[in-house]
Amino acid sequence: MNAGTPRFRGNMKAAGSVLSDVLANLKRQVWEARYGEQGGRGFSMRVARAAGTEMLQLGRLRKAWPTMVGPDLANHSAPDRLFQGKLFVVCKDSQWMQTFTFVRIQVLERVNRLCPDSGVKSVVARLGRLPAKSPVAQAPDWPDWHAVKMSNLPLIKNRELYDALTRCRAKLQARQEALTRAGMKPCPQCNGVPIPSGVSACASCRHQERLRDRSKLRNLLDETPWLTLDEAREHVPSISSIEFEAAKSDLLCEVNRTVESLGAQVKESFDETVIPRLRLEMLRSIILQTGVRPDVMTPEAIDAMFPVDWRNLLEYAAKKESRENSEC
Repeated sequence: MNAGTPRFRGNMKAAGSVLSDVLANLKRQVWEARYGEQGGRGFSMRVARAAGTEMLQLGRLRKAWPTMVGPDLANHSAPDRLFQGKLFVVCKDSQWMQTFTFVRIQVLERVNRLCPDSGVKSVVARLGRLPAKSPVAQAPDWPDWHAVKMSNLPLIKNRELYDALTRCRAKLQARQEALTRAGMKPCPQCNGVPIPSGVSACASCRHQERLRDRSKLRNLLDETPWLTLDEAREHVPSISSIEFEAAKSDLLCEVNRTVESLGAQVKESFDETVIPRLRLEMLRSIILQTGVRPDVMTPEAIDAMFPVDWRNLLEYAAKKESRENSEC
């Protein structure tokens, strides 16, 4: 392994590598949307991945810019672009651009110290509009946990452990009181995520609930594939029309794959016990596609709805079955 190659454990990747790939894929999608599916003018994923890495490094530089050039110069300049070994810096006016030229060499050294793999060889200053600054989140106003009144813990011989547990309980109770005053409450299902008072559950619990509803719908359609959306909602009221159609589509694909597998098994090595199941899976596929109930149609009408290759497969299985019986 080369000295410069990053080493990962197992299949885990560094966060910067993952974000670089994500940015590269986004850049590829934008490029294909603009110039076509083939990438237009020689699009290269290698170039896109390099651009994603440069965007990450540029974000690090913008975050550390006040500490690199000082608060005054940071208010009137900002890193704008990192491209092919050059860092382009925009300045608010010509006076601040001239001021920046005096510290350009020091900035280059600090950039290479902060991002040693960026390969920046020069810093170029130019006039331009400064990028908008993201609002800085204010720290929550937690109450003083020292003033929290709480019952004492059971006596523990280890005094250091006792003090640590008491301190943790006091901080937790102080934060719970602050969240309550702010109109928040713990999620009633998992009791681990603070949510607004008017919300019934956190996003994670709601997602798990949707997964349970979809699993219940899948089992319901597996047993009774002729159900309509209104009939399914009698058992799973929260299901949507999109989820209903998606569940039927997934189940239909699975049933068709089973038909293909059983059909290949009948052709390779005849087994009369497979034929009833093959016919049943074919029937389930037709029901999922049409919504017809098996109790309102005759077997002849259902057979007529089978595709030609399915009917030929059933005729082949019937002839082979009769031949096997005559030989016996």
